[in-house]
Amino acid sequence: MNTLFDKPQVRTTDPDTSHEAWRLAAKSKRAINVGDILSDSIARTDEQIHESATIHNWHTSRTSICQGRKILERLGLVCDTGERRQTKLGRSSIVWQWKG
Repeated sequence: MNTLFDKPQVRTTDPDTSHEAWRLAAKSKRAINVGDILSDSIARTDEQIHESATIHNWHTSRTSICQGRKILERLGLVCDTGERRQTKLGRSSIVWQWKG
């Protein structure tokens, strides 16, 4: 199922400002989705955030989740807990906590 933010809602003939507005809206939507997941006060890795998004039937990529989390981190709404967990591939991953 496609959502409003899956593909640009602008025409190739629209001015650059319209394209930039769409990109900003898409980034905001990513951050809102990640914020919705982390605001339950359960700390998670990016992989676990993506799994939670999938459970909620939010059709999004792992990259989009990371981008949304980075926005929230820059805003001071999400922080690194200092804890690390292994991903499914055995790599160490930062555990993120909602501060908002």
